[in-house]
Amino acid sequence: MKLFVTVGAERLSFNRLIKIIDDSVFSNILPKDTYVQIGHSSYHPQYCSYCRFLDYRDMEDRIADADLIISHAGMGTVILCLKHRKIPILFPRKACHREHVDDHQLIFARTMVKQGLALAAFSSRELLKIYSDYKKLSQPSNTRQSLDKRKGLFIYLEKILMDFSGSKGKNNGY
Repeated sequence: MKLFVTVGAERLSFNRLIKIIDDSVFSNILPKDTYVQIGHSSYHPQYCSYCRFLDYRDMEDRIADADLIISHAGMGTVILCLKHRKIPILFPRKACHREHVDDHQLIFARTMVKQGLALAAFSSRELLKIYSDYKKLSQPSNTRQSLDKRKGLFIYLEKILMDFSGSKGKNNGY
């Protein structure tokens, strides 16, 4: 299984997630074929491949090629996952760990879970449990209503992201 992990472009580090991933690869809990985008984090994985940042195209390719994505709860990454019909496991940054300025990622992750568009973990134990059950848990509902809801939400989120990137004059893609 190919695992892709991304922490986004936030200027604050997300060492907590990267260390969980690295330790889990070392312990053979996560696959050796794990690639991590570490952003501004100071922890450098020892047991899996990594890079600081990816351009939009490389990010999209990594998501498309991965069997599983573990991500910070960033809207751009979630949209790319949905575009490629992937259900990500979100691991939100937390203000109490100084990983972000507030806890909006917790709110966003919970919203995506309620919509059936993502799974979310809020601790290392939850993350590894969800990973072990991923194939069973990630099967999307096949009802017409669920598919219409997902399409509508995807269009809504994409519009928000485009409006936001247009107002900032820059879109780094995730």
